[in-house]
Amino acid sequence: MVFIANFKMMLTTPMAVKLVNDNLADYKALATDSTIIICPPATALRDLQKISNQSSIQLGAQTCGPATTGAYTGDISPADLAACGATYCLVGHSERRNLYFENDVQVAAKAALLATLHITPVVCIGETLVDREAGNTLAILERQLTPVLSALNGLEEHVPVLIAYEPVWAIGSGLVPTPENLSTIFSALSEFMAKKVPTMTYKLLYGGSVSSKTVISLAQVKHLHGLLIGGASLDFQEFKKIVDYFHCPASN
Repeated sequence: MVFIANFKMMLTTPMAVKLVNDNLADYKALATDSTIIICPPATALRDLQKISNQSSIQLGAQTCGPATTGAYTGDISPADLAACGATYCLVGHSERRNLYFENDVQVAAKAALLATLHITPVVCIGETLVDREAGNTLAILERQLTPVLSALNGLEEHVPVLIAYEPVWAIGSGLVPTPENLSTIFSALSEFMAKKVPTMTYKLLYGGSVSSKTVISLAQVKHLHGLLIGGASLDFQEFKKIVDYFHCPASN
């Protein structure tokens, strides 16, 4: 299982470093049985690089610029992210799509660029409540994924990808789809991947109001390979409860 802690812009660099350092032994313990990826503010990556180099904890970035170099004021080159120890990077998060108007083509280009630098892209996809109520969930997800898969499949080197399904209406709402609904969606995504890119290595993650309470239902979802955790990752004990539940659900 893969567990991604997305700190978003909720912590300053000193706060993010302190959170990780204060719980380092426990983070390392969790990383012995699962893939633990921490996505701190980009400014904290260099400070946390030594931790990543000396343990199984992985570092990820929350976004990246559209090129490795150029006149992109304010953007962060994915080459710099790699130099700071990032081995994963989120692309296409709904907040980036909504607030910064990132589109499917741009997301696909970023994913391919990251892959060439040996950074595994974590491609975020998800529908709005309007799309969901109109019965367009799968159509939206396939539309968002298609250019990404084409871009990655066009690379000379075989690259893995993590796909994080985050329904926009669930983020921060405390609501999550039912296990049956998620199992249906993940089953459809698995079939879509098998048809479009049968040789590609991928994992399906869920994100959106993940907590120690909602994890009980999420653990029942078929084809689920991990979780993208936002607010709950800011409280290490809450994060640990989520990860531990998948290791020992009977004891929770």
